[in-house]
Amino acid sequence: MYRVLRTFDYMLVALFLAGILGGFFYRAAYIDRYFGFGANCNNCFTYSIFVHDTIYLSSLFLIFLSSFYFRKFIFYIPLRISALFGLLVYLSDVVTMEQFHTRLKVGDVKIYGDQVSLVWRHITNTGLISDNLWILASLFIAIIVVIFLPPRPVKNFRSTLPLLLLPVVGIASGMILKPVSYVNDWALENVIEANLKPGVAQSYSAEKISQLIYGQENIEKWCRAGQNGKKNIVLLILESWSPYQSKYWSGINDWTPKLDLLARENTAITQMHAGGFSTNEGLISLLAGLEYISPVKQFFDLKPFETAWGITNTVPKVLNNNGYHTAFLTSGNLSFSRMSVWLKETGFEYVEGHDYPGYAGQKRLHFDAVPDDVLYQRAAKYIKDKQNKEKPSFVVVENVSTHHPFIHPYSKEQSAEAVFHYMDDTVNAFYQQLKYQDFFDNGMMIIVTDHRAMLPISREEKKLFGRAAASRVPAILINTPTQSSEISMLTHQSDLLPTLASYSGEQICGTGPYHNLFDAENSDQHCVFHARGDDRDHIDVFCPRGSGTIVLDGDDTHFLSIDGLSDEDSKVLLDKVNRYRIIADLHQQQFEKSKM
Repeated sequence: MYRVLRTFDYMLVALFLAGILGGFFYRAAYIDRYFGFGANCNNCFTYSIFVHDTIYLSSLFLIFLSSFYFRKFIFYIPLRISALFGLLVYLSDVVTMEQFHTRLKVGDVKIYGDQVSLVWRHITNTGLISDNLWILASLFIAIIVVIFLPPRPVKNFRSTLPLLLLPVVGIASGMILKPVSYVNDWALENVIEANLKPGVAQSYSAEKISQLIYGQENIEKWCRAGQNGKKNIVLLILESWSPYQSKYWSGINDWTPKLDLLARENTAITQMHAGGFSTNEGLISLLAGLEYISPVKQFFDLKPFETAWGITNTVPKVLNNNGYHTAFLTSGNLSFSRMSVWLKETGFEYVEGHDYPGYAGQKRLHFDAVPDDVLYQRAAKYIKDKQNKEKPSFVVVENVSTHHPFIHPYSKEQSAEAVFHYMDDTVNAFYQQLKYQDFFDNGMMIIVTDHRAMLPISREEKKLFGRAAASRVPAILINTPTQSSEISMLTHQSDLLPTLASYSGEQICGTGPYHNLFDAENSDQHCVFHARGDDRDHIDVFCPRGSGTIVLDGDDTHFLSIDGLSDEDSKVLLDKVNRYRIIADLHQQQFEKSKM
């Protein structure tokens, strides 16, 4: 029996080591495949990944080996669980990077972890378990065996010395060797380093805060006449709609020909930038008018919609004050990340999600959502019921079917191309339905997206858009009388707030540049910002004269790279970013105190 156990012990050690090596080569292969073309070489990053990861992986192996020196379960089980958990985190980080082009962040895990039941339904609805059931079952059995099978205590230390030397050498190598510096170091760092980077959480000194905030109340304000318009407005927010899917916006793919036709026949916005990388950030920019979200906090301290609570001027609040009825309709579960609470606090008079009674009995997929065509049928009826009222309406419709992972709601085909063709067809049918019910006789439609799809950026996108590949998003304005035009100046999702405030009000007042998508000719050119999802310490900035990437680091916040911007430009932009983040955090603190 002992011989069997000893043989089995070595098999477990070999299995765990194979998992470590497999994870490492899986990560190295992905990094070399994705970033290798940019550096014009193969296997350029394996060495740096080894240096970054060897201490972490060697420590896991050492912990696992240590469990074989104990017979009592109170010792060996915690050691094995720790080692397996560390390996699971490592592999999850690689999968997250491959699927979403971002790292596994504690803050993101916390947000999703607060909605375990919803996440579980999302996993089951999308078939992520059923499609890999035998793999998961085998993995579960293997984990149980590894954790609970008692080891035979090692009595001869020399017999295991070669095995112990392996992780020791690995840890020593990680301490001595230095990785090659690379502009995309965010992808090369190990998962611990990626979560402990201090820049985004580095606080500002009292002197810096005083310097940047003092005198802001004396900034000169301007006022302009508004249009006092009363057309009904539909804002259609398309999940993950991106330029690379469109022949019109990029020429890379031709998955959205009907949306492309709408862009050609109406007003296309060709240089709009998203404020962030996910749905929450997109909604914050579009509906609350915030340029981006980057709180001065560690990832595990972040709350849903951080710094975007208690905003005085939001799109729904402004339109409510200007005589509009405001509503938000989606097919997704709004309990996720407290979205329903945030939408109501932002000012919407009516908010509707997956639990609308008319959806009873319908098939569900992402976030308990019915297919987009069912959502659009419901939305068209709601809009029709409101369009002939004395009070104009502003109705936001947010789809869900194009959420990652890309699964066709009817055929269940796992294909981004199939899903975005479906999106194209259903959006066009929705548009045609609105035409049929005479909505555009006294109505307009704005089609935007929440963020670029959370997939790795292709070589073609990098070549076409450069630094802007992560933030450029399409948008279309459909108004009557129909006219074909293009807005090619720099614009941002947050420009929607001043645009609709100017359109619906008698007067609009503000500070800084004047932004109005309906009056692009008379708008001031301005810089726009994008909070990166791959490296949360980075803010991309785009100006008419150039662009750059800012590294957040409290008082030492600085430009990582810069193109075409003068020293004076860079100083102004750094001050603006620092001031913006300080004010946002002060606002969040005041809001939380008011709710205590």
